[in-house]
Amino acid sequence: MLTICLWTKGRERYIEEILNSISDSLKYDQVRYFIFDNGTEPHIHSILKRWHESNSANGIFVRIESNDPRPATLWRELRKRGIDWVVFPSDDDIFCSEIVVDWMEAIERNPKL
Repeated sequence: MLTICLWTKGRERYIEEILNSISDSLKYDQVRYFIFDNGTEPHIHSILKRWHESNSANGIFVRIESNDPRPATLWRELRKRGIDWVVFPSDDDIFCSEIVVDWMEAIERNPKL
């Protein structure tokens, strides 16, 4: 399973595009998402929560109230859930879903990866 992990403090200018690109990747059964709302403003939190509610079967949504830039905070959340393969697009990126096919082929060629 590949988890697309969006760790965001809420760049409003890009949030819709990154969420749309993650949605596109959810067409693959092997893809899930993990949104870590890192103390976003209320209106960004609403966008993230609404998106998660329409895609909740495919992922996890966690919010902390105030921004915590320490990677250990996110890592702890990932480890609690036993998440294996993770990709971390930035909150101003667009996730290219074509990479999922490459990832699946790499795993098939080398299951010990």
